[in-house]
Amino acid sequence: MEYSQPETGTNAQYYTAGDAPHQQLPDLLYISVDGSPHTFEVPVRQTMLIGREDPDQRIKPDIDLTVFRAYQRGVSRRHAMITTNDNRLMLIGLNHSAGTAINGTELVPGEAAVLTHGDKLTVGGIHLQIGFAYRAHYSGV
Repeated sequence: MEYSQPETGTNAQYYTAGDAPHQQLPDLLYISVDGSPHTFEVPVRQTMLIGREDPDQRIKPDIDLTVFRAYQRGVSRRHAMITTNDNRLMLIGLNHSAGTAINGTELVPGEAAVLTHGDKLTVGGIHLQIGFAYRAHYSGV
């Protein structure tokens, strides 16, 4: 899957993982959901929750899979977490019964795996593909 420049509503310049400086965290994650024509973008933060919304418990994940029938597909409210560590993104499976996998390898709850551009995730019964985008940083004139 190829990702194009995001349409963020600003004049910011972005480039994809192949042109990224070494040891730099992406500025945006592009997430596509299998079976859906939509790709959504999530700004990278130190901690990003993956799961489904629950207004009664005031849970609003950063990567909210509710609209993809998350409840019916076994996605927990707090299913997985993406964190930053030493200029890398890490995927951590949280305590749930439906599982989290990266490129077909199931994560043990609490286990962390490095997340890279193009990785395929399985969160419960939902299949995702992750892309990285970087904001162009200009120096000088």
